Amino acid sequence: MTTSLDNLESQFFPLELPSDLIRSEIVYNNEWTMEEKIRKLIGKYLLSNSPLTLNISFPVRSYFIDLHKDKNLGNDMGIQEKCTLFRPVIKEVIVLMRDSFLRFRQTEFYNKLLEEQSEPSSQNRSQNRSQNPDTS
Repeated sequence: MTTSLDNLESQFFPLELPSDLIRSEIVYNNEWTMEEKIRKLIGKYLLSNSPLTLNISFPVRSYFIDLHKDKNLGNDMGIQEKCTLFRPVIKEVIVLMRDSFLRFRQTEFYNKLLEEQSEPSSQNRSQNRSQNPDTS
């Protein structure tokens, strides 16, 4: 039985992403097995010397390093376990992003951005009022 990746996504990762979002060349490569994709994702993002190493905890990284070394990577895992394998990584990245965003919100730069965003809105409201005066 062949299950499409889109069906697996909705079942195990219930997050709706924009349809025009660029899709992973690894994840959406139909020529590779799930195990090959797992190994490639670990190699690209989770090994200490990976080109795009993610900032994750030592225990999580160690787990994936050991998994990457395993010659039988994923052979003893069911489809659900394979599809949810990276959840600890996703969770850690989300926490880091949230923490970074909270710090960013406290910067002067962020406050300037907010002011710039609100200025056109204020100007538009003023223009609308002058063009459409309230007659009540």
